[in-house]
Amino acid sequence: GKKNPATDQEAVKSFLGLVKEAREMSIDSWHIIMRMRVPQEGPCDPIAPLELPHSLHAFHRVTGSDELNVEGYHTFRGGFWNYFSMGMDAQVSYGFHSERKKNPEKFKNQLSNQV
Repeated sequence: GKKNPATDQEAVKSFLGLVKEAREMSIDSWHIIMRMRVPQEGPCDPIAPLELPHSLHAFHRVTGSDELNVEGYHTFRGGFWNYFSMGMDAQVSYGFHSERKKNPEKFKNQLSNQV
């Protein structure tokens, strides 16, 4: 990350020392249940894969036996950490994430990723 620009052994040890001594803090964590009505007509199972933003990557469909499942709805559960941003920084971060997802071979080195 930004505060750990080097990736050599000493830099990593130094960074881990800072982490070890850091003050613990609460994080902003959200747990989400998303329900969508089942269509009245046409095919509804299986649902085509959803293209969700990276911040919602933990979403998955609940099983029919899950207590959160509601008849007549497709129910998904997931969550995210406070990774919400609007504006230029969000656009740049999401663009970087999307490119890394498409071409992981281009993003193997932390130092070059920061450039």
